[in-house]
Amino acid sequence: LFQSQSPLDAGDPQTGRRVMTLELLNIELQLIEPWAAAGTFQAAAEGSRPGIAGAILRTDRARLLLPTWVSPGSQCVPDQAGAADVSLLLPGVPESTTAYEMTPSRLVPLRHKRVTGGMRVTFDEFALGSFVLLSQDPLIINRLSQRTTRIAPRAAQLERQLAEAKLQAVARVARRLPPRSTAARSAEFLAAARKDLQLCDGYLAAGNYSAASTHARRAARSLRVFQRACWDEAVAALGSPVATPGTTSF
Repeated sequence: LFQSQSPLDAGDPQTGRRVMTLELLNIELQLIEPWAAAGTFQAAAEGSRPGIAGAILRTDRARLLLPTWVSPGSQCVPDQAGAADVSLLLPGVPESTTAYEMTPSRLVPLRHKRVTGGMRVTFDEFALGSFVLLSQDPLIINRLSQRTTRIAPRAAQLERQLAEAKLQAVARVARRLPPRSTAARSAEFLAAARKDLQLCDGYLAAGNYSAASTHARRAARSLRVFQRACWDEAVAALGSPVATPGTTSF
């Protein structure tokens, strides 16, 4: 349930972003509905980097890992929430289990191995919104693969539109920032985001929704890195991010 004090059919950019975010969130919830509706908590997963963790939900025939990335100050401005070569240790997973990265745009095998304490799964490129399916049941794997194939076009398009909206919003703020060291580098981050969005467009046109999603996420990550760097610089001398209303968000 999402509560809003303003109509969701308004034409302003902020409302447009909310509507797209809610649609993408609903797509993700539909993908993991069996665990969201009837899953039970099994164990917590430990990440290879500070702030990265996860929760394992279990149903009768499969498990699902919900990764999280939480860092100090994320309630004001989120961290980059994405990185290369990230692993998580999953306790209590049967040896016969196979791990898959699952997003609304793809279901692909994930590197995993047995280690002391459970199973270690490794993302070549970690991003929030990536779930880990843990199962050895071919029927479940096939059903979820068909579901991702069906929802991938719309999900990838939404990720692209949200990244474009973030780019426009960040660019507007960057033009108003004082010429400090971080703000002076805005062109670098904005250019990286635009390049990934161009690649995303090419993959969308070719029907490669998995690659399109990857580049949309990379574009958003570049923008989050810039936002967080500006925020860190602004709050460095304040002692608390809530010392002034100006640093409670980007």
